[in-house]
Amino acid sequence: MKKTRDKFSTFEVMRICGIEQSRFYHWMRDEYLPEGELVKWGKGFKTTFSLFDLYGIYLFKECVDFSLSREVAKKYMNYAIEQGWNNIIEKEYELMVIQYQKGFVKDAKGKDEFIVKEGALFLKDRKGLGRLRQSQIGFFIDLKRVMNTVNRRL
Repeated sequence: MKKTRDKFSTFEVMRICGIEQSRFYHWMRDEYLPEGELVKWGKGFKTTFSLFDLYGIYLFKECVDFSLSREVAKKYMNYAIEQGWNNIIEKEYELMVIQYQKGFVKDAKGKDEFIVKEGALFLKDRKGLGRLRQSQIGFFIDLKRVMNTVNRRL
């Protein structure tokens, strides 16, 4: 990874991640994206984001573009953030496997209720995919591609 500066403005984030201004504004307003950090700028303030925030924002965009709801995309972005991008880079994880299981259960009134159990699994290479049952996998995200795409656009 090439040496880069620490902070990026909202306009740089939109350019690097390929997000339209109105879409970015709504995602920020609705608290789907990392909140960034407010820094003094002239007489006011501006929001800045770290490189790891950019990775998370791009990951969120990829999930939404794959037709996941924003709520679900936020969960997977948060899984990566909780895992820690430094940890992901150090352990050389290549993939984040989006796992889900769908089914019906009876609610308190005896009606069928649709449930979705979600999770994320981090793998070092594609060989690990063979050990998973086909029904366990929703799709996988190439974390290296996410990071390389962001780094290339800096």
